[in-house]
Amino acid sequence: MIFFLYMLKKSEIDQLNMKITCKNQDRLTIGLISTEKSTRIRIMMDLWVNEAVELGYDILILSKPQNSIPNFRFLPPNQTYIKAAPKGVSKSDIDRAAKRITAAEYLIPETDNEWLWVATDDVFVFLPDLEKMMHTLSKRYNARTDKVLLGNCIAPSWMSIVFLQGGIGHVISRKTALLMKEKGIKWIQRLGNYDDMSFNRMLKILELNVSQCGSEFLSGSQIQDYVFPGFEKKLEECNNSFYYPKCQQPLYPFSSLVGIHDTEFEKQVHVFEILQKIKQDQELYWYPLDGWPKFGPKLCRKNQMMFNKLVFIRFLICCECISMKKLQYSVISFI
Repeated sequence: MIFFLYMLKKSEIDQLNMKITCKNQDRLTIGLISTEKSTRIRIMMDLWVNEAVELGYDILILSKPQNSIPNFRFLPPNQTYIKAAPKGVSKSDIDRAAKRITAAEYLIPETDNEWLWVATDDVFVFLPDLEKMMHTLSKRYNARTDKVLLGNCIAPSWMSIVFLQGGIGHVISRKTALLMKEKGIKWIQRLGNYDDMSFNRMLKILELNVSQCGSEFLSGSQIQDYVFPGFEKKLEECNNSFYYPKCQQPLYPFSSLVGIHDTEFEKQVHVFEILQKIKQDQELYWYPLDGWPKFGPKLCRKNQMMFNKLVFIRFLICCECISMKKLQYSVISFI
């Protein structure tokens, strides 16, 4: 066995480890919102989708069947939702909204998987970090009893609305998928233009707070403007001003970011390849920009040595506080 592993390349060992780990944790269905004429889905097949299937992830393409992509499960939107949408809402918004609920419907009777991630077909996924995300979700939640919905919270200071970016989509627990299946028609009947902003109405139906649905795993906005070979060596140092208060979002390690989305798809392919090479740099963190039309993610570099010193100082202060409380308690007890 040892000799066999020695003969494998490092990439093959990593993939083998991912396959073994996937069997021991919660399972995921990924629903990709697409169209019959989309060329993006074919590019994604080569970049990450085909490999994701090999690793055991359940991939669902939310569109009518495409003859150029054989051997994949296609699922068009439930027409009940298409017909239930209000007049005046754009067809594309209705289509995407209907596919989100259709995917939740699929998860419950068709699979026993614990999680569902519904995103558009121009989302890039870092597969090694997807496996880490599933490990984290498995430890953090009980997907069958916990109502969980995670996305990319956006709340620029000059806008009154806080919402979850639609392209990167939402990672939802099986419990949430069941509720969306039961109450999805209610949301569709109240749908407005810009389906991601309108999704706030779905969150209200689910009794979830949008500002608490942000996560370290997903980013749905432009990143390509400042990414070029070697850019990571010129990043500014992270500071406390990067905190995103309306979304209750701190700085997140870049290594935890699983999916990125960008409307300028052609540029993003090149960016994805650059980011893959620096993905595990432990000093890189990401945060959202506060400006139109760019909401991030923006990368910064945290001096790990200085960060460790700050953590240690906080630890000493905490210990001192505990000691003082114990002393105070001892004096009171003695009296």
